[in-house]
Amino acid sequence: MLPKSINVKGVKYRITENLKDNDHLIGQCDRSKKTIRLNPSETKDQKFKIMVLAHELCHAYMHEYNLDKVIEPNLDEQICLMVEDIVKDLMPIIIENRKSLS
Repeated sequence: MLPKSINVKGVKYRITENLKDNDHLIGQCDRSKKTIRLNPSETKDQKFKIMVLAHELCHAYMHEYNLDKVIEPNLDEQICLMVEDIVKDLMPIIIENRKSLS
């Protein structure tokens, strides 16, 4: 279950699963509206949903740190894809150690 919102450097970003199929996106971070939207038909698998959320959160953090103003859009996207891979690689470790992490 995803949280309804998350705090990114003191700024509340709402998280919803209301991105429509016709948007042709899996996830979207709207920096001006402070929302992260996921496409529910594309993110049915919980692990994949967490990876998409991490990717979109990366965009939110880049914005709140003002990095999106100094980094080329292609590099911004590559960094967020890297974060997605990091989360994917960490997920088995987190799942295996979830009791000791709580």
